[in-house]
Amino acid sequence: QAHMVPVRDRMGGVRGFYLMTFDVTPLKEYQNALAAGEDRLRTITDNLPVLIAYIDREHRFQFANGTYRDWLGLDPSSLVGQRVLDMVGPALYEERRINIDRALAGERVDFEVQSTTQGVPRHLQTSYLPDRRPDGSVSGIYTLSTDVTVLKTAEQQMRQLARYDTLTGLPNRMLLTDRLNLAL
Repeated sequence: QAHMVPVRDRMGGVRGFYLMTFDVTPLKEYQNALAAGEDRLRTITDNLPVLIAYIDREHRFQFANGTYRDWLGLDPSSLVGQRVLDMVGPALYEERRINIDRALAGERVDFEVQSTTQGVPRHLQTSYLPDRRPDGSVSGIYTLSTDVTVLKTAEQQMRQLARYDTLTGLPNRMLLTDRLNLAL
């Protein structure tokens, strides 16, 4: 890195200059390593089957991974700076606002929701993780939403198999016992 400082005469004319040079190789190496690390993290998050985002204290997206494009048809870069309310709509926002506020207050929040996006029904297991600063304050939240539809479908099928006869489709003794306990 070079800095040139002109040497001026009494009339303001340039008589020469001072040249100062600094070796910034370590700084450039550090910046390149940092950029490479960010690229690796972006590649990993963009290829995980999980919606990953960062939401700041004003409920604005500051990061969204590539899964937003795959699941919701939204360009992740277009989400940055946008309010959650504007991106998900008033109904979905109200369902999530309380949990966002709880996470911004410092609490880890885990919940499940069902939603349909681009015609695909999904059962999502969502976590809001507070981003704590060294002083203990929360500057935003990380959101992670995993599609657990296959798991929920298998769970429902197992429940069905446990309560109904597979040959006749009629309720079995287990269902009778469950209903009898409820009735009593």
